[in-house]
Amino acid sequence: MLLQNVELHKIRMQACRHHNGRDWWLLKQGRYGTNEMYRFLVRPDTILGPFVQTLPSPAYSTFDLFGQMAFSPDGTKLAMVHCYHSELFIADFDRCSGELSNAKIVNIPYDSTTIPNPPPQETIDSIVAGVCFSPNNQFIYVSKWYNIYQYEWNEPDSSLAWYRVQHGPDTTHLKFQYYNSYTMAWMAEFILVIGEEDTNK
Repeated sequence: MLLQNVELHKIRMQACRHHNGRDWWLLKQGRYGTNEMYRFLVRPDTILGPFVQTLPSPAYSTFDLFGQMAFSPDGTKLAMVHCYHSELFIADFDRCSGELSNAKIVNIPYDSTTIPNPPPQETIDSIVAGVCFSPNNQFIYVSKWYNIYQYEWNEPDSSLAWYRVQHGPDTTHLKFQYYNSYTMAWMAEFILVIGEEDTNK
């Protein structure tokens, strides 16, 4: 038994291949209200851990709100977002040790523009849930209720780092008017957005 009587965050868990090309690191956000990150080393014949690392940020008190965690394709970066916190968490990841370093919080642009005829309680761009990296590892994409933003993490000028890719609501398909997605992913030349988990939306 690896864990017993430990209440971890309900969501935000990702795996990244170890530098040796055989094993895998499994990272899981720790107990709610803390800055803990649990990691496990998954080998062909056993699982080692948990190894617990305390990060400088973020500590969110509500542990069951949705938000995504994602590794860059080369496994050197980890990004994370949390619903109702318009912030992007970024850290370097060591594929040998499984440790995170150089963690920082970046404010995500906030668009207070009122959308024409919005549903109740959805008049502002306040919800962020999805995050993914571009195939070249250079850009991070985050989905908010009405917008999808691109962030260039190695751009020293913060005023130039953010770019709004899509401004909603999207009228191409009624089921995808809004981007309050639990999950984003980059496949081939497209960013995929799941509107609601466990549904066809």
